[in-house]
Amino acid sequence: MGSDPAGVGPSARPPARWAGPGSGASSPPDQRVPGRGRPAGPGAGGWWPAVGHRAPTPARPRLQPPSTPTAPRESTIDPLIPGSHYALPHPDTGVLGFFEVKRPKTGQWAGRTFASRLVGSPGDYLRYRLDTRQQATSSRLLMADTVTTDDGRELNGPEAGAYRYAKEHRVCAVCHAPLTDPVSRARGLGPVCASRF
Repeated sequence: MGSDPAGVGPSARPPARWAGPGSGASSPPDQRVPGRGRPAGPGAGGWWPAVGHRAPTPARPRLQPPSTPTAPRESTIDPLIPGSHYALPHPDTGVLGFFEVKRPKTGQWAGRTFASRLVGSPGDYLRYRLDTRQQATSSRLLMADTVTTDDGRELNGPEAGAYRYAKEHRVCAVCHAPLTDPVSRARGLGPVCASRF
């Protein structure tokens, strides 16, 4: 029987296949990745799939709700009330409540007004932000507040609330510094902080 040039007869031998790593057999040179001892994966002419190489799945575009810019919530605190700490008696029970008004002059919040109710002790307060209705109520009560000092002077408005706070905590109502001067202690404000009122 003559030879079979086409390699399709009974005597044709199947092409050698690589048995994988550790088998001792090597893959044909045209199926190797240049510089590495493993066959190329799909797309490089090899028949052995490269482990861990998968075509990246295109990310789906995430639908975002349309963003509508909202203006910052305006404060309803009276502009005549300076930034300080205040003590106000409840209109029904007379129990004192402590409040803080902040008016930053620098930074990203410059020009804004923040009002909070203070719960706890000085230096370790929990601050609860007042909503617009609570701000309006506190502002109205603070502007109408009045108190008589120990030396017989009558204070009205925000200064009365600041004095009451300083008397309760024995510190400056604005900066919480201890007061030692008799005039400052009688007013509840240090000489620098008193210029706010």
